[in-house]
Amino acid sequence: MSDDITPASVMTAFWRWFGVILLALALIAALVVGGWQAGWWFTTQDVARQSNVIRNNYATQETYLQQLSKYIGNLAVIKVQEDQAGGQELADLQAEARGQGQQACQLVPQISIPLGTDAGWVAANCAGGALSPSSALIQP
Repeated sequence: MSDDITPASVMTAFWRWFGVILLALALIAALVVGGWQAGWWFTTQDVARQSNVIRNNYATQETYLQQLSKYIGNLAVIKVQEDQAGGQELADLQAEARGQGQQACQLVPQISIPLGTDAGWVAANCAGGALSPSSALIQP
């Protein structure tokens, strides 16, 4: 009888299927790890998209524009104070004006709506997200 189950036939069948089972386990492991990594990738992409939506929504843009106007308004106040100051106080006010101008210029690249009345100041004083070398705030 050739259909008898013997230890030798069991071992032969085991080794015959061992490679197939090992390959199947490796494929399942690859699918699980790949799916897990894909999940992280999709999550990262979704967070980046949501962040971009939040950064570019109208309310955020309006807030950036208000901050820009505030910095420019502060510069007008500092200019009045500079006209009345001298010595070390004048130097301190000029440094404060450069700082306020730098903050304003750093904010400009984030704004994607029209700048309105502040556009002239930005054109005269900002270049590439920083104070322009030709800005009156840098030149004493």
